[in-house]
Amino acid sequence: MARSLIRRGLLLLALGSAAASADESKPLPLAKSVILPSGGTYHVEGRQEIVQGQELSIQKGTLLQGQGENAVLVVSGALQVRGIFGSPVKIENLTIELSEKCERLHLESVEMRTCTIRTPEGKACEARVHLEEAILDGVPLDLRLRKGEVTILNSRTKGPVKIVAVPEEGKAQAPVEAFVNACNVDRDFHAEGLLSMVMRACLISGNAIAFKDCETLTFDANIAKGPSILFEQSKAGGFKKTIVQKTDFHGCKLVLKAPRDGAKKDNIPVDKCWFQGRTKKDEILGRDIQDGHTDEKTGAYVVFRKINERELMLGGMTTQRGSPGSNK
Repeated sequence: MARSLIRRGLLLLALGSAAASADESKPLPLAKSVILPSGGTYHVEGRQEIVQGQELSIQKGTLLQGQGENAVLVVSGALQVRGIFGSPVKIENLTIELSEKCERLHLESVEMRTCTIRTPEGKACEARVHLEEAILDGVPLDLRLRKGEVTILNSRTKGPVKIVAVPEEGKAQAPVEAFVNACNVDRDFHAEGLLSMVMRACLISGNAIAFKDCETLTFDANIAKGPSILFEQSKAGGFKKTIVQKTDFHGCKLVLKAPRDGAKKDNIPVDKCWFQGRTKKDEILGRDIQDGHTDEKTGAYVVFRKINERELMLGGMTTQRGSPGSNK
């Protein structure tokens, strides 16, 4: 009898604690600019907005959740999320939408699951997007920008990433730059039309990695383990500011595509790269690199400088959540 009462008491206590935890979740305050205290639990229900001129700051140890299937936080002003290592901000079941008027999105030391970060379908925005020490677990990052910058540092993208520059009417180029450094790129990555694209010191294992019509493209100090990486230009001569260097290719084919322009060659320097120990050009061309040497449809040609005999092992996250050269 006594044991039964004790068990019943423990069950009621557990249920009471669960109910209390549920009650602790508060609506996200959006009436004015605010810095939320650390460690709270907040929720977004339906479609809510951080309006232009307003800034919301979320601190370490906080949990932000979407309630219901269509929870959307529209960012027209600024959203700053700043956790710390060991006490990240967690965001779940929420869509973060950057409006055309978005000022800034800053996510630092954050873990996101069952979320989406996007611009409205068919529209482009002008914004600064910064992700650092972020884990995007099954989180698509889908951005269309007419002006701005995207920085992703020491993060893990376990969802597709798409960054597309959209020029304004009458202009050929949109001033959009992207910098991706010391990241684990575990899923698809697509960059298109950027003024500048730098991918440096990353561990790349996604199935579809593509860089299209990027005016300046630097692919540096990476570890490439996916099936292939595509560099593509829609106009002849578009690879003038492209360089590939200090990268380990683990059976990952580098595919180069550009229109042919008579006898002219669109040369791409490849320097200090490792191709699984192969050091002869004839062994690498066609097997590790697909370009004009083996594909008559493309006018892009690799120009080898030094070919490494040993791996450099420079790419990947640098925190305990993902050490360089590993997928852990």
